[in-house]
Amino acid sequence: MDNNSTDQTREVVEGFQRRHPNRFRYVFEPRQGLSQARNAGIREARGDVLAFMDDDVAVDATWLQSLTACLHDGTRAGVGGRILPEQTFRRRPGWAWRTRTVWGPLFSPTST
Repeated sequence: MDNNSTDQTREVVEGFQRRHPNRFRYVFEPRQGLSQARNAGIREARGDVLAFMDDDVAVDATWLQSLTACLHDGTRAGVGGRILPEQTFRRRPGWAWRTRTVWGPLFSPTST
């Protein structure tokens, strides 16, 4: 999804399309915002599985296989997972662990 970006997103996707025919599709959504982009992606989806990630995320090579493994037996309709900071991540001074949730760690300022 190109959510009305101002960079070279279209050109990058077109490069992937040339190198990997029929594996990538470029979709432009002029209305900015995460919800707009994801809803447009859902409307345009053609596959059996929807998987979301953001442009500032690096995933493991087996991420998609691991994410969808439990969907193959037909007993589940969705799955989520933890999001962990990079190993090189350092909390800013004044930020502390607040809680651990099913989604992963939550950081917030120590003074509220």
